[in-house]
Amino acid sequence: MTRQLADVTLDGVTGELVLVNGESAIRRALAAGAALLASEQVGVAQWCLQTTVDYLKERRQFGRVVGGFQALKHRLADLFADVESAGAAARYAAAILAAGDPDAEIAATVAQAYCSDLAVKAAEEAIQAAAAGVAGR
Repeated sequence: MTRQLADVTLDGVTGELVLVNGESAIRRALAAGAALLASEQVGVAQWCLQTTVDYLKERRQFGRVVGGFQALKHRLADLFADVESAGAAARYAAAILAAGDPDAEIAATVAQAYCSDLAVKAAEEAIQAAAAGVAGR
């Protein structure tokens, strides 16, 4: 578990069967979780991108602002496009999940797969860009 919220103890309670076959309910819950996680990962990627851009606007190397170096601009522009695409995938997954669309499970799975890779990529780019900015010290 990555985010434990609470410990629940049920002593002396009786159970009541509410669902005989819970597979579809579990699939919907997993799709909702995947869509939520995808949105969170987009937020991580956006934060990494914005923090990196802010840092590179201030950091100077060789008498120039590091953010002015063409190679860094291109990498960050590519990352920006990826972050925007991930945001669209996450929003689409959330929208069709809320609408009860039959393709919600697929959209949530695609969004989660894309956004999880992007969150890692954004963190890696942030570290590499910061390292490039520090190299001139």
